[in-house]
Amino acid sequence: YYDNSGTMTFGSFNFKAGAKTRLNAFVGLRNLEYDNATVDNTTNGDTLDSERKLFVARAEHDLADRFVVFGEAGMDKSENNDPLFTYDRTWAHAGLRFRL
Repeated sequence: YYDNSGTMTFGSFNFKAGAKTRLNAFVGLRNLEYDNATVDNTTNGDTLDSERKLFVARAEHDLADRFVVFGEAGMDKSENNDPLFTYDRTWAHAGLRFRL
């Protein structure tokens, strides 16, 4: 019943922007198609087909004595015929990491 077929495409990029700075990016796209799984409480026969897009960018910079300062931002978007599985998420955060 929940058998599906789909595709997942992704790519990543890493760039050393100097002796102490790194930039990273990730992009992912996923499509799923269901033959039989339908959306509950509908009469038109919509299936649970979905599409998801994910984008993430991150920058890191080495500081003295094993510390790394970083920042990251991203977006995660899922579209589905069933509103229960539809969402948009965005985030941004920064921090300080200690490396052993």
